[in-house]
Amino acid sequence: MPCLGDARWLSDSLHDRRQAARLCVGCPVFDECSSAAPKTRGFGVWAGKDRTMRLRHRALTATTQGSEF
Repeated sequence: MPCLGDARWLSDSLHDRRQAARLCVGCPVFDECSSAAPKTRGFGVWAGKDRTMRLRHRALTATTQGSEF
């Protein structure tokens, strides 16, 4: 698995996370990772998708709508 021991999957750098997402192609646990991603609400790249931006968007939306995140 390309993500094991590689900090790019959880990096603060958008460039690093984009590189990580490209490396997910062909991963033997891609389907399992994709299934686990919504359950974890995790930061970083999961199954080739950068969930960091989604979390930031949700937080921003919740803040601008006056509700808690």
